[in-house]
Amino acid sequence: MTRLVRAAVGLAIVAAACGGEPATPPTASEPGTTATPTVVPATCAEIEHPVEQGGGHLVEDATPPVPYSSTPGTSGWHAGGAVRQGVFTEADALLESQIVAVLEVGGVVAAYDPDELDDVSLTELVRLAEDEYAGDLTVTPFDGDMGAPLVLNAWATRRPCTGLVAADLAAFIEEYAGVGPGH
Repeated sequence: MTRLVRAAVGLAIVAAACGGEPATPPTASEPGTTATPTVVPATCAEIEHPVEQGGGHLVEDATPPVPYSSTPGTSGWHAGGAVRQGVFTEADALLESQIVAVLEVGGVVAAYDPDELDDVSLTELVRLAEDEYAGDLTVTPFDGDMGAPLVLNAWATRRPCTGLVAADLAAFIEEYAGVGPGH
């Protein structure tokens, strides 16, 4: 029996030295097993500076006469009247022209795709908008192809993210809150 154990250990050492593959955990497709989900940390892409557009105030929910240079828009035609800031749900989500109005007065908007952003990121975004960044950070769902589950927006500036990266959000707010032609 001892010889058999030594032979098995020796084969394991040889396999490892020769580049043998380690055992892989079972997948959910194997009967009687459950897979451990892989958690991928959220990341943010580089900061983008779309073409800064001019424009005026729109009446109510009118459509801008020209398309925005980014999605959501980060400059250009925007809603007139009182600027809506804070935390919004799908029932009262900001229109794109209202997002641009928030940016014009120096706010930062975290626009998210409700079908793609994870619940943990959304819960923390709401908490941050209501606590540490109240008055600077607006959170709203956005119905449009942003190219990412979450996009941080400031005047003529955007940063797409796969989820909330607290340090990147803090740096973005530090750099861009208070920046806008109406601020």
